[in-house]
Amino acid sequence: MSIPGGGFGAGDFGDMGGFDFAKMGEALSRLGRAISANATGSGISPDAVREMATLTNDKAPSANEISAGLEALAVAQLWLDPKTDFTAPVAPAQIWSRSQWIDETLVGWCEIVAPLAESLSSAVSGAISGLTKEALGDAFGDSLSDESGNQNSNPFSSFGFGPPTNSDNSDNSDNSSNANKSDNSDPKINPMAGIFNQMSNAMRAFGGVIFATQLGETIKTTAGTVTGGADIGIPLLTNNRPALIATNCNSWGAELGIPEAELRYYLALREVAGVRLFNNVPWLREYITNAIKSYSAGIKVNIEKIQEGMAGMAGMSEIAGIGTSPEALNEAITNGLFTTDETPAQKSAILRLETIAALVEGWIDEVSASAALEHLPALPALRESARRGRATGGPMQKAFAALIGLEISPRASRDAATFFNYIATNESISQRDELWSSPESLPTIEEITNPSAFRKGRSAPDDLSTL
Repeated sequence: MSIPGGGFGAGDFGDMGGFDFAKMGEALSRLGRAISANATGSGISPDAVREMATLTNDKAPSANEISAGLEALAVAQLWLDPKTDFTAPVAPAQIWSRSQWIDETLVGWCEIVAPLAESLSSAVSGAISGLTKEALGDAFGDSLSDESGNQNSNPFSSFGFGPPTNSDNSDNSDNSSNANKSDNSDPKINPMAGIFNQMSNAMRAFGGVIFATQLGETIKTTAGTVTGGADIGIPLLTNNRPALIATNCNSWGAELGIPEAELRYYLALREVAGVRLFNNVPWLREYITNAIKSYSAGIKVNIEKIQEGMAGMAGMSEIAGIGTSPEALNEAITNGLFTTDETPAQKSAILRLETIAALVEGWIDEVSASAALEHLPALPALRESARRGRATGGPMQKAFAALIGLEISPRASRDAATFFNYIATNESISQRDELWSSPESLPTIEEITNPSAFRKGRSAPDDLSTL
């Protein structure tokens, strides 16, 4: 059996002196727990994702860090009050560790990307079931589909994860009605039917675990850079509240030589601006979820990639990326497990996500800068550092680049900030914020670059007599 990244083959036992069995055992143990957590294969389980997003050596914020962070968030609220019509949240502010950020945002992650997980699970299950049917011909009839439509409560039990199932124990009352059946899919007539039914359900669960592993690794990586609960650019919390991640705030902008207090106030301003936006724009989360749903509808599995590894469960292990580390799965996905040819609908969905991400970042950038202008002498350097960091890939782009290939243009974010500044300066803060009343009120990616033309194109003339 060949395991990606592990070099564990039938003829490899003689040269495994440097092999880390402890690391492999822990990785397989984590994957096993994730499989059990996602055994039904329906949606995506936060428990399964959490297994793959565990941090080691994470440091809890100190009392001084908590005190300084909460003070910065409170001051930021006061500075922001006259700069936006969006009201402050009721929920109290908090200071988190990286692990706390993962715990607080995990359910939000799973809900937002649920359509993607469901499509991926269905694609993996359908592709593998199709290959198995093709290989076996009609020998087992419809044995790969569940006539009742019911999912196995734990399809991985036969592989050692969780308690055994009772799928073979049928109600005696059904015996008479089933006695005359000669369908090849009946496990009593064809014992192999039950096995392949279970394999089909198992592959669906396996698809969920594939995504849980990828998402868990993405969240864990993102936790190392985000500075607050809203920094990702997506409303991940159902009860949005301002929160700073002390460890990441301490390291942000360290090379600038700016006093820590100014750094902290600036990050606090960005955080409370983001939270106000998310709390006052209720449609934003559903809009992002629907765009991801549109993208996920076109997901396809690379059949040739599966065929290359379809040699019993060994091949399935390779496809699933079971190796010495979760990174092996990411490598399998990167190397072509899923097709990359995007449909027109997928391209449209990606454009909507890229546009809304640029608008969110542009609004936060502009509003926090206007609030900091009278208070932070180092604002130009702070703002440029934030923009430069996002030019190399901000938290949202880094997270969704691994999941759907999202690329947010740094220029689009800058243009969005300029756009919102123009509206606030030439019209009013209220009219700027009113643009968030619906998705249709916001500019398109083309309109961002020309705010004056945007207003002319969207507004009717005052004197209708000339029409």
